[in-house]
Amino acid sequence: MKHPTHFLLALGSLALAHDLSAQITVNTSDRNAVVNLFNNVYTPARNNSNHGWTGSTAGCAAGTVNAQFVTDSLTTLNVFRAMAGMPSVTFGNPRNFPTSGSGNVDCQQAALMLHAAGFLSHNLPANSPCFTAAGNAALATSNLSSGLVGPGGMELLIDDGNGDLGHRRWMLHEPQQTMAMGSTSTYMALAVMAPMAPGNRSRFTAWPPAGFVPHQWVYGSWSFAVPGVNQDPFNPQTQANFANATVTVTRNGTPVPITTRIPSQCIFCYDHAIAWTFNSPLPRGAGMSDTPYVVTIANVGNTAQSTYTYTVTLIDAVGATPDECSGANPIVDGLNGPFSNANATTSAPNWPCGPGSKDLWFTYQASAAGSLTVSTCGLAAFDTVIEAFSGACGNLQSLGCNDDSPTCNLQSSLTVPVTAGRVFVRVGGFNNTSGSFQLQVTGPQGGSPATSTQYGAGCYLASKSFYELFGTASAFDLDNLRMSLVRSGNIYIAQAGGVFVPPPVSAAILPLGDDSVTTVTLNGPFSYPGGATSTLEVCSNGFVSVATGNGAPTTPTAAAWLAGTQPRWGTWHDFDPSPAAGGKVKFHQTASVAYVTWDGVFDYNTTTPSTWQLQFDRATGRVTYAWQTMSRQGNAFLVGYAAAAPSLDLGSRDLSATLPATFRTSEENLQPLALNTNLPVLGSTLALTITNAPTASTLGALVQGFVRHDPGLDLGAFGLAGCRQFVSADVSTIVVLNGGQGALQQSLPNVNAFLGMRLFAQGFAFAPGANAAGVLTSNGVALVLGR
Repeated sequence: MKHPTHFLLALGSLALAHDLSAQITVNTSDRNAVVNLFNNVYTPARNNSNHGWTGSTAGCAAGTVNAQFVTDSLTTLNVFRAMAGMPSVTFGNPRNFPTSGSGNVDCQQAALMLHAAGFLSHNLPANSPCFTAAGNAALATSNLSSGLVGPGGMELLIDDGNGDLGHRRWMLHEPQQTMAMGSTSTYMALAVMAPMAPGNRSRFTAWPPAGFVPHQWVYGSWSFAVPGVNQDPFNPQTQANFANATVTVTRNGTPVPITTRIPSQCIFCYDHAIAWTFNSPLPRGAGMSDTPYVVTIANVGNTAQSTYTYTVTLIDAVGATPDECSGANPIVDGLNGPFSNANATTSAPNWPCGPGSKDLWFTYQASAAGSLTVSTCGLAAFDTVIEAFSGACGNLQSLGCNDDSPTCNLQSSLTVPVTAGRVFVRVGGFNNTSGSFQLQVTGPQGGSPATSTQYGAGCYLASKSFYELFGTASAFDLDNLRMSLVRSGNIYIAQAGGVFVPPPVSAAILPLGDDSVTTVTLNGPFSYPGGATSTLEVCSNGFVSVATGNGAPTTPTAAAWLAGTQPRWGTWHDFDPSPAAGGKVKFHQTASVAYVTWDGVFDYNTTTPSTWQLQFDRATGRVTYAWQTMSRQGNAFLVGYAAAAPSLDLGSRDLSATLPATFRTSEENLQPLALNTNLPVLGSTLALTITNAPTASTLGALVQGFVRHDPGLDLGAFGLAGCRQFVSADVSTIVVLNGGQGALQQSLPNVNAFLGMRLFAQGFAFAPGANAAGVLTSNGVALVLGR
């Protein structure tokens, strides 16, 4: 990598309309506001894939993209900044720093250059197709993406894999005021190195941020950055110091195992940071219960304080919301809230007792006939209106309505007669007033609220690919080790073993310069998971692909590795075989094996050599990695195998620790089987939904019992390696699966004797080939029946 900014490879494409200068703000402590932002601002913008690029590499016409596409791209970017507590940026023509550019126009030219080259680079040679000096300057000061552009590209850059998180940190750098964007159908340049707003800062930047966060925005790597006490951007010694910092994350008071890392820094870039990944996938998905995670970063040096604590609450923001009757929040006797109607809309029917508006909906379960009182007296800072209903959403009958209570002036208190069953309550503001409020509730409830809590994890989490990312060259620890990938059908089984074969004098020296590729022809076809090839494309930067398409990128990142369009193997690093005094990349073949050897090749801009080799056995399909002495200089290293994208990112695997045993890739990307439920409210229908089953699975089962097994019983002895049983098998029910999911609907009796009863449930899916038994298991769910 020739520049401190990083780049990203990706694929796919996805994008709303917003004024380009409009500020997007959100209070992340207001759940309803976050839900509204996700569904009504972010999702329409994110789903716009209509780029409408008018340019072409024929004639080097940079062209333009749809104005709406640009607007939606900016909206997507600013939604993330709003969640992080930052002001919106605009797209314009900033004078980039340290090089000068002209913003959107130059970025459009930069995107065209990438499109013509067919790969990502921050610095293309002057003889590249469609080269312009202005476009090249924009490349040097931009975040780059390939495949996923516009709104989708913005999300990908925020996700940023498990590397140094340079894209995220540039985009969520608080002083940013202006950025610029250029895009073709498949390549995007986002200029981020514009002049910054002046002034010192003290707030920290976290992703995911503090407050309510849709689980769709919670990516593999979490990060925390904070300004140093002396904010000199040219002196890293004045920035935050995480050398002795520790990170702890707890859920329900229990520590959650994580792996931390300190991303590399760069001068005049962004605040120093620390990052972490979770050792096991977080329980989340459609229908999930709100789940708070308390994060504490301690022993931070050179900052305003040494310890920072905040809470991230993962939520499911999709579907019904408390803004409508169908998403009514349950309330119970006592004090409920706080709530906020700041971003609510006004719903039908019309208010009968005053100009009510911006209403939120609640549901109360009465266990017997009696009087229900709901009050905001002394609990709201604005003029409220309350109405209660019997019946069901779409067929409601008003029980009473109150605007101003005679005992508390402009706030409200409503008392209505109710019978056993569900009562709906809506609370709004008088004539579009809004704010935070609580509710005091008294009625014939006679029981505790219903709860649904997930525990444990299903099986399996699997990917078609794997990698180990060494964030710094000095961390590389595979010198003099060997790894073989043994092909078994459409998967690889990795194991230790192999022999380095020195290239003979007759070996061909491949015509590779810095950041370049060349094609070699094999003596016969080589089979790999999913296909076969008679040629290989060799990249000077340490990887070999089955065909063209992966380019010659210089900076290893997990996201880019997993986003390649062609399967590849390698030790990705910024090697440079062009110096005359340095080693070369060599190729030779025997009767059945082809060898590609980096024979004493220097790192870019160093004279330190590395020697290692890839071997392709045409007879067996085996691929062997043989490392000799490696440089441990230059930029990062990434070692692994990547199938054609997409691949699930399972995080960086410690190969030196793993290889004494074995591990394997998967024929398809798999998420753990999951079980989700709604709240088990007496008198209602309980839906138990199995998700993430293989699409070929047609049958599953739901097991329910009265005994919870946590951490679960190991089912390896029954042919379910890595799976666990989380409940006693007291009742089992067959469930039909379609498209990877299926549900069981159960009517719960409206009987007070069942209040507080505890039940436990777990899902199963019949999946031949998944393991010896052909069965997958889900997480467990703990249910408390209530009102």
